[in-house]
Amino acid sequence: MKKYLFTCLISILFICSLSLTAHGDGPFTKLGRGFVNVLTGWTDGFKTLGDTWDKNQSVPETLAAVPKGAAKAGIRTVIGVYETLTFAVPIPRNFEPVLEPEYVNLPTPNPKRVILRKKTEGQVISDVS
Repeated sequence: MKKYLFTCLISILFICSLSLTAHGDGPFTKLGRGFVNVLTGWTDGFKTLGDTWDKNQSVPETLAAVPKGAAKAGIRTVIGVYETLTFAVPIPRNFEPVLEPEYVNLPTPNPKRVILRKKTEGQVISDVS
């Protein structure tokens, strides 16, 4: 009988926890967000380098972005650990994300950025971008 009541109680708690996360941020959303940021936070550094290169196309400026990328990667990872350990506590209010964007937004290949060049005797005739 005790085993049956315990199973019913766990089932009810599980079902209620699913409804918490179905309507926006909740403790399990915060837990998942923290876990993902712990695992993928290090990629934020490479994203920063890629974004700098895309913007400037300059090696010195990209190398100067290494400390910024390392700091962003470290911050995202530490915030991920914080959100994982404190997932049950509604801080910040209503389990809102500490960082924006919530996850590392890795760039997707953009077909418009491919440059097609027609060469005739070593000279570029036209660039299409």
